[in-house]
Amino acid sequence: SVIDVQGGMFGAVGIIAELRASLDRQQGGALANNLDDLYDYMERQLFRANSENRASYLDEVASLLSEIRSAWVAVPLALKTSAVPSR
Repeated sequence: SVIDVQGGMFGAVGIIAELRASLDRQQGGALANNLDDLYDYMERQLFRANSENRASYLDEVASLLSEIRSAWVAVPLALKTSAVPSR
């Protein structure tokens, strides 16, 4: 329903806002700036999806968020496998 879609969009906007707020632009340098640009793009796409009533924008943002999540899930694994054994 329309209410479910709007609720999902508002939830996604909230997630993106939290991701943006967690960026450390001083420590993160170019990576943090690139992520900020990506989060800005995703927010704009969500607003376009709402104003133009186009699910394709929602699908794009969902795909991008899924990729970001996958990257975060991979971080602990990468740290584990690259850890130097203690002596």
